[in-house]
Amino acid sequence: MLKQFEKKGYWEIPIETFTFLLGIPRNYQVGQIDQKILKPALEEVSVYFDHLSVFMQNQPSRIEIIII
Repeated sequence: MLKQFEKKGYWEIPIETFTFLLGIPRNYQVGQIDQKILKPALEEVSVYFDHLSVFMQNQPSRIEIIII
């Protein structure tokens, strides 16, 4: 993960992998992940990172999370 971030300047991950790595329940929808997990986490770590942001990119067959 860190190597991809180091080379590209961002980390791109399919939503399925992201939810698996964080142990997010399968019944959470994308809006719930954003509201209950991503927004609180960003608020918490924004003290340490000035330009951290998360984008959800819809693609025809999957949703990807991009962390910059």
